Amino acid sequence: MDDEPLPLLRKILPYTSVAVVIAALYVAYTFYSRYSDAQSAKQAAQNKEVERARDTLDRVGDLSQLKITSFYASPGIVTPGGSATICYGVTGAKTVTLDPPVAHVYPALSYCFDSVVKKTTKYTLTIGDGKGHTESQSFEIKTAR
Repeated sequence: MDDEPLPLLRKILPYTSVAVVIAALYVAYTFYSRYSDAQSAKQAAQNKEVERARDTLDRVGDLSQLKITSFYASPGIVTPGGSATICYGVTGAKTVTLDPPVAHVYPALSYCFDSVVKKTTKYTLTIGDGKGHTESQSFEIKTAR
């Protein structure tokens, strides 16, 4: 009777070894798949950031190129004496002027300011590169009673 547990252990040992190997393989697979998923997510995030940067560059263009990237007002129709927000963005500009001169303007990728509109007014933004090249854009804010 004393010798009986040892033969039983010898019979069970190959099966338990196989079970341990299977468990170890499962754990290794789980770790690898999580690592792989994390790497894929990281690569997707990097690709998305690159795409955003390309989109921004496409919108803005070459920062040294003289260009008005945006010039608009919100709202486009106000009551007399009402306020509108005027926004603009430029690249490559050394000088920026606004006609009529309702606010101090300067070269900026994005700048907004509020202006009181007493009557229908046409606004013209003119930029220059300091080498004789200029570009202008205009819009009108209308007043309605």
